[in-house]
Amino acid sequence: LQASYSRSSGAGGQNVNKVETKCEIRVDLGRLTMPEEVEARLREKEGGRINKKGELVVTSQETRSRLMNYGDCVAKIKAMMELAKVEPAEWNTNSKTKKK
Repeated sequence: LQASYSRSSGAGGQNVNKVETKCEIRVDLGRLTMPEEVEARLREKEGGRINKKGELVVTSQETRSRLMNYGDCVAKIKAMMELAKVEPAEWNTNSKTKKK
């Protein structure tokens, strides 16, 4: 996990020009230990957040607090991992559908 901070955009008055509160966390997916199928689902669902180095990049600038934005990033990563653990439901191709 590699965290970096930068100045946040948007409202915040003079504080936004002085304090670096936007959090960006990079997770090297190659260094994580997870089943291959879970990693494949994560790469499929979050492909737009994965850079050429194979890092999952998550950002947050919701609050004016570094710590809270860091926590938000971690929560987003946990949610992505949990979603990737869920196996997709199989579709029954033999079912008959009503045509109207």
